[in-house]
Amino acid sequence: MNCKKTMLMSIFLVFSITILTVCGESDKSVDNTLSQIAAEANKDLPQMIDSQIRIDSITTLPGKKIQYNNTLIDAVSEEIDIENFKESAGRTLLAAVKNSPSLEPYRRKKVTFIYSYHDKSGKEVATFKYVPADYK
Repeated sequence: MNCKKTMLMSIFLVFSITILTVCGESDKSVDNTLSQIAAEANKDLPQMIDSQIRIDSITTLPGKKIQYNNTLIDAVSEEIDIENFKESAGRTLLAAVKNSPSLEPYRRKKVTFIYSYHDKSGKEVATFKYVPADYK
């Protein structure tokens, strides 16, 4: 699995089909905008990111959080080297969250990015959470 490609595609999928500007200054306003982005993106989901990963949905949580829910479609959690996956995917995702120009409006609004991965049976494999302190 090409984790870097997969993670970057996961990040950019939502932002390539939605607006790139978060409006308003209050947390509630940012939450409302994130909810609109997720609702719009979810119209086109689930969707394969590559041959191994499907993005199933995007959800939002109070407090300026956006969560990408993904499935490793051919994987069974007991057969995955989870520590290696966490290290590799986590490093790739963080670099993308820190450096992607398209995520700059979200970084300015101090959005928390959450990436959840499940195996083909729905069992959680890993969840990555990046708060503003992680990407400054």
